[in-house]
Amino acid sequence: MVVSMSGGKMEGELLDLVKQRTTLYREMQAISAEQLQVCKENDFNSDLMGGLNTLINRRQALMDQIDEVNKALNSLRESKSDRGLVFAKQIFEESMSTQEAREQQAIAATISKNDEVCLTWLQNKSAEVASIIKENRANRVAFEAYKMPGAPNGGWFIDKKR
Repeated sequence: MVVSMSGGKMEGELLDLVKQRTTLYREMQAISAEQLQVCKENDFNSDLMGGLNTLINRRQALMDQIDEVNKALNSLRESKSDRGLVFAKQIFEESMSTQEAREQQAIAATISKNDEVCLTWLQNKSAEVASIIKENRANRVAFEAYKMPGAPNGGWFIDKKR
């Protein structure tokens, strides 16, 4: 994403960037809610992991877009070459201290809560899988103890005289 700012359009484009970032945050919140739903409704299986990976990849793409918007906003805020930029900076600061900023903070808080629930669920499932693996290893050791090693090499007998 390349953003160019010049002339009188700067103020409007600056606000558009802020609104675009809020829209991206909303999309990320929707993906976070989907992740939470997947975690709450499913058992640990390969389909679940595939679904979570897809959601995580979509979310990463949104985070990359948010980074692009943030870079564009920061470059505008730091630029000193345009006289109209002073007005744009004021608009930016005002817009970020109002509704857009509050909404972005609320969305980020919701995403964080959803992520905590998903992380807790994944940690619990990971512990369950570790327990199953440990149990399977113990069963394998017990099986190995009862099975005859190597190929049969004749008969076995029990000496009852001793």
